[in-house]
Amino acid sequence: MTFVLLVVAVSYLSTSMPSVPANLHLNSKGETCRVSWYKHGKIMANGQRFHPNSRTTVAHRTLPFGTKVLMVNPKTGRYLVCKVQDRGPFVKGVEYDLAQGVAKYLGVTKDKAKHPKLKVWVLSQSRDG
Repeated sequence: MTFVLLVVAVSYLSTSMPSVPANLHLNSKGETCRVSWYKHGKIMANGQRFHPNSRTTVAHRTLPFGTKVLMVNPKTGRYLVCKVQDRGPFVKGVEYDLAQGVAKYLGVTKDKAKHPKLKVWVLSQSRDG
């Protein structure tokens, strides 16, 4: 079922950004979250090697490893489906930490200190990771 929702989301998003279809039944409007990004580190909290230019790696403090999230930059219309593979961020008021590759693609690397906002939908929660 998650795959079907993902296909519907991606096909819809590719034609009319930044609106996300209401029929996804995830959480109706998504969540507006402040994000930061990082490029340093060798091993992630899940034990895998960190690749700073990855377009799929994000960190979250509590979501299980392997959880997939749809991240949309409402200013640029760009979006990615990412996977929680690390822990963080450890900055008050910041919900997700993006690998540098995710941040570059979504267009949020210009002013790191401002912690830009993205719309985020949790697509699936992994039980193992």
